[in-house]
Amino acid sequence: WTLDAKFDGIPRFIVEAKGNPRYILDNAAPHVIRPHVLKISADGKTLLMGGTPEYGSTGGGMLLWERDKDKTEVIPNAKLLKDLSIYSLAALPDGRIFGGTSVAAGTGGEVKAPNALFFEFDLPSRRIVWTEPLFPEKVGTYHDLTVTAAGKILGIADLDKLFLFDPATKKVEKSVSIKQYGGAIWQQGPRMFVRRGDEVYILTPSAILKINPETLAVEREIKSPVPVSTGGDVLGDRLYFGSHTHLVSCPLPAAEKNGK
Repeated sequence: WTLDAKFDGIPRFIVEAKGNPRYILDNAAPHVIRPHVLKISADGKTLLMGGTPEYGSTGGGMLLWERDKDKTEVIPNAKLLKDLSIYSLAALPDGRIFGGTSVAAGTGGEVKAPNALFFEFDLPSRRIVWTEPLFPEKVGTYHDLTVTAAGKILGIADLDKLFLFDPATKKVEKSVSIKQYGGAIWQQGPRMFVRRGDEVYILTPSAILKINPETLAVEREIKSPVPVSTGGDVLGDRLYFGSHTHLVSCPLPAAEKNGK
């Protein structure tokens, strides 16, 4: 570790890493200090990162890393959505990128925007080309997104609003509340959605929900004997998640694999 004081005289520690792991985010500050989402583009060439800005600031930027060129680029908040931070992203197979924002400011910052917005980001031009609120009521944060097998976007807003967004019409087709299950878990990188192929699971504080991606119905509720505190992933037929300081896994029914 080395001490770096190039940002407004505020000492910051940065990692000097070479090879694997590679440290590529040293120029993200002050635009993104606390990352909330990492997403790879459909062609696998660009990594996008969004999050909240440095302490006391409002409105985050976006960092792009072009893998083949090993080139990083930071887009400041002024060229994105003023006073909002990018919190979730979805990369469609056709190359389009949609995302959701949060009104949350950097630690110690002031919330200034009245409502979070949903948007489409054009990667070649590095511009947001469409944006609007998805619901008549105010939304603070679009927490997590995942693309369904049908090319639509499942999302979770404000922890308990599950919705299905159609990129063709740019409208919400359906939305339901999962408040009765305690809502989704929340952490800095939430990973509320966990996928096994086309199967979609949502992590809640006390259970794992298998969701029908078309009707949004809960098809199965797997109760957890321990608290579910952070998101996870699937390896084989086991779903892994964090429970405080422990890594926990549970078996998924093999008969349901690949939608069978």
